[in-house]
Amino acid sequence: MKSKNTLFLLPVSIFLVLTLNFTNTFAAKRYWVGSGSGNWNKTNNWSNSSGGSAGFSVPAITDTIYFDGGNTTNCIIDTNINVAGVSISNFYTGTISLNSGISVIVDTLGFLQSGGIFNGNNGNITIRGRFQLNGGTFNSTTGTLQIGGGFNYSGATFNHNGGQVSFSGTQTITGNATFYNLLFAANGGWYTISTGTKITTLNNVSIIGGYACIINTGIVEIKGNLTTSGTQNNSFNGGTGTLLFNGTGTQTISSYISSISIGTNERVGSLPNIEINKTSGSLNLVGVINLNGTSWNTIAGASLINPGVSTININSNVTFTGQNLSLYRIHIYANGQTIVLSPASYKLISTNNVTIDGGSFYVVNTGILNIKGDLTLNNTSTSAVNGGTGTFLFDGSGIQNINSSASSLNYVCALPSVTINKTSGTLFIRGILNFSGASWNTIAGASLIDAGTSVVNLLKHTTLSGQSLTLYDITVTGNFSTTTISAGVVWCNTPLY
Repeated sequence: MKSKNTLFLLPVSIFLVLTLNFTNTFAAKRYWVGSGSGNWNKTNNWSNSSGGSAGFSVPAITDTIYFDGGNTTNCIIDTNINVAGVSISNFYTGTISLNSGISVIVDTLGFLQSGGIFNGNNGNITIRGRFQLNGGTFNSTTGTLQIGGGFNYSGATFNHNGGQVSFSGTQTITGNATFYNLLFAANGGWYTISTGTKITTLNNVSIIGGYACIINTGIVEIKGNLTTSGTQNNSFNGGTGTLLFNGTGTQTISSYISSISIGTNERVGSLPNIEINKTSGSLNLVGVINLNGTSWNTIAGASLINPGVSTININSNVTFTGQNLSLYRIHIYANGQTIVLSPASYKLISTNNVTIDGGSFYVVNTGILNIKGDLTLNNTSTSAVNGGTGTFLFDGSGIQNINSSASSLNYVCALPSVTINKTSGTLFIRGILNFSGASWNTIAGASLIDAGTSVVNLLKHTTLSGQSLTLYDITVTGNFSTTTISAGVVWCNTPLY
């Protein structure tokens, strides 16, 4: 038995020795000890210790690179490099420069700079770990700086050099840095912008990829355009962060989606919170823009928004505040959300059509959804929550339609309060119009209403006011509800003779 145990342990011992030798041989530390403006790709410029003897191998893929006070001469990176990590200490006062066309890959140990100057030239730089800039000057590349493990910027100088910064993979972004172009890879990453951090993009921001993209907490300030090209229909898309549009020139928010297909693209490329604070230059909206944030605040620049023929699709609990907002087409994907228009005088305006569909309830509270075109009601939930405390205002100058797909007298597709103020153009009512609002006020346009063979079903306590109104069929199904008809007002379900 004893000899068998000895024979068993011998291969294990050999394996451990070989493993240790492999680690010592292939995972090394390399310190810069160059003379003058030395080239990276020379063994005479590298040591295995700070300020040590030269002649060690040029850094390899598993090596960690150190620039420190042991040698502060300049370094020229004259070959494509791929290393485990780079550390530039605050004692290093030299300059590290890439030759034209040189690419750099730094693996998961990341890039730490506390001193010196780094010149990125025009090659692509990929940092799979954390990018941490505590001191010195980092002059980025005119190409792409891709960061995969976090961005931390404090007490240093970051110059964008007209290039692109690409964030790829879940990470935290800290420090008020200014970029030229910025890309968020839609690869399932959660991008947390630290509280109090605002990253500024002087040119364009892109969201590209086949998976989810979540931007949380802080602010992305966009001076140029935003393009969303994510392709995954994921409910996580969006986030708690804020996209701030405040460029002085023309800006565009564009999506490649041209029409909504429920179950296919209603959440693709969804945006987080939106803030608009423009004093000049138009803001153009293109395509179907899916919104999955909790706020849209138009501080300034509402008159500069050019909605074109775009659609804003609301997926989330969201509050619209600030200046009244005029959009082209509004789509509400009813999935159990509350839309607050604040304050009560606030108007969210659709110059074209509004569509509400989905399988759960929707609520519009407080302010006014001003509809200039048609309203189409396709949501299927029977929840008594449907409707809300807000008001749907119909005041389009042309023909308008209220089309309901409800097939029963209940809360399916139920409306909040309704105000009609039309001076021209017929308002057609089609189908069963379930009504759960607190008031129906026909200010003007009663003679323009064509009720066809529709049913208006009163569900809750409500007040009917304004002009007298002739409808086709009026039903009251509300339990213990009170319908108040203002003095002098007549609601009639057959023509008056």
